[in-house]
Amino acid sequence: GGKAFILGVNKHYGKLVGCNVRFAIRAKGGNDVWNKHNDGDCGNKKYRNSYKYFIFKEICKFINSDEFSDLGLDYIEINLSVAQCMQTNLAKKLLAIMRKYDVPPEKINFEITETAVENSLDIMVENLNLLSKEGITFSLDDYGTGYSNIKRIITLPLSIAKLDKSFIDEIHDPDHQVIVTNTVKMLKELNLKIVSEGVETESQLQFLNELGCDYIQGY
Repeated sequence: GGKAFILGVNKHYGKLVGCNVRFAIRAKGGNDVWNKHNDGDCGNKKYRNSYKYFIFKEICKFINSDEFSDLGLDYIEINLSVAQCMQTNLAKKLLAIMRKYDVPPEKINFEITETAVENSLDIMVENLNLLSKEGITFSLDDYGTGYSNIKRIITLPLSIAKLDKSFIDEIHDPDHQVIVTNTVKMLKELNLKIVSEGVETESQLQFLNELGCDYIQGY
């Protein structure tokens, strides 16, 4: 079985707007056989194929639950792994599940990493475009940790860029502030919303607010 837990939130002007989820897959004896973010790559091959869409079904059920309504969240963030992005039928399967559980597209935001972008192939772009046409949004997670081509990034239907925690950790350093300032400016000019990950102090929050970051996320 599995269970969704709130893991992290994005905060926009004092409002909680979204969350990630964590799943634990348990054997019959009750011990976790896999426990991490829903990134689509179970470490145990025995469970890999069976749990991918099971997790998404559980998330869709959660979105239609009273618990989700009570939390007042706008959407759920769901990681898509490189392997998932390369599946030819990914978009069709995800959309079929959403329709089955009557989940509005604005309630889902898929996250892809820079690693996925680096491995970008036509099939991944096709999947993302099909989902985007249905109104689903996408975030680029951990921005700044990879070496992705900016030209490749702008060809994808991204709405949000999430600045990696490593950007924020050194934000007290003047040289690092220059890097963060210009990164935010560039992403804004590409019409992307910006989430700053790993914000833990008032000074970090103030600096990022002054830059015009749209959301903050704790660690």
